[in-house]
Amino acid sequence: MKLRELKRAAGQTVLRAWPPATWTGSYRLGDTLPVGEVGILKSVKNGGDHLILTIEYEAREVSGALQWDVPPTVAAVEKVLRSQVGKAIKDIGGVDIADEPWKGLGPEYGKPGF
Repeated sequence: MKLRELKRAAGQTVLRAWPPATWTGSYRLGDTLPVGEVGILKSVKNGGDHLILTIEYEAREVSGALQWDVPPTVAAVEKVLRSQVGKAIKDIGGVDIADEPWKGLGPEYGKPGF
């Protein structure tokens, strides 16, 4: 599975999770807002059931939450993303999540209590 194939359910709709849809940060009048696979990955923080990504876009840092339906686990995606810090978001989206320990374990894998 590639990072850009991560999905999450919102009611009966399935949404793409990659890249985060909303980036927050300080913006001034006239600034271009980051949309899509733009910027350079600067950091990855674990938020429990999601990851907080910080990118550099047009000489400023902005952050967005990456949340998807498991599998894969947050730990597996975090490991892959940490290895991609310093790279372009557009290139990271095509990276395989090669470490797939959840295969064959069923949909409950990665949920609390598993």
